[in-house]
Amino acid sequence: MLDWSDRMPTAVAEFRAQMADHVAEPAWKALVKRLRHESAEFEALWTQHEVRPMRNQTKRFLHPSAGPLHFEFTHLWFGQRSSVRVTTYTPADERTAATLDVHLGC
Repeated sequence: MLDWSDRMPTAVAEFRAQMADHVAEPAWKALVKRLRHESAEFEALWTQHEVRPMRNQTKRFLHPSAGPLHFEFTHLWFGQRSSVRVTTYTPADERTAATLDVHLGC
């Protein structure tokens, strides 16, 4: 993913918000412990205690043969307090849409 260093603070803050609903679950605790141990960058961001709700955004990827691709992604939640969601990715620009048409034959 392009812009990972810029996106990581948001991703960690969103993860921390999701953690609130799973704080007593051993698997979530183990994941946080592993991430803190494996990544100094995650550790630094985690200790800032920033919390952000998940929201719709744009993601940029660098595909090895297709080049840069830009997508809008939208979270569709199954209920007000549900942790189940569907995330859709749609081309954010004409170049991405055209590239997908060529590579996927759409």
